[in-house]
Amino acid sequence: MYAALVCNLAIVSVKFMVYGVSRSSAMLAETIHSLADSLDQILLLLGESRGRRPPDADNPLGDGMETYFWSFIVAIMVLFLGGGASLYQGIGHKLFPVMNESPTLSLAALGIAAVLKASRLR
Repeated sequence: MYAALVCNLAIVSVKFMVYGVSRSSAMLAETIHSLADSLDQILLLLGESRGRRPPDADNPLGDGMETYFWSFIVAIMVLFLGGGASLYQGIGHKLFPVMNESPTLSLAALGIAAVLKASRLR
């Protein structure tokens, strides 16, 4: 999970830089998506560490269920943050269309993101 977090943070920075230069709404949506992925990784790490706590007086069976709770929170975030950002961008661009002059930077950022995600799997 740590490797995934580092890769996601690198992808966020690349996509955000490209958005800063190109002002592409697609890159903004991609940046938000990757930022949500990074936050998801942090919450999953939190759940994993809290789930490993040993039993104590308050929780005699341990805190193993915390892992499932934080996974559930991540699923809700993916649905609402990802879906909400996409909906917002989609409606905004239907109402006020903007043409992207050169998609080269955006495509390069997506290529870099694909390479980083593939390296993470390795």
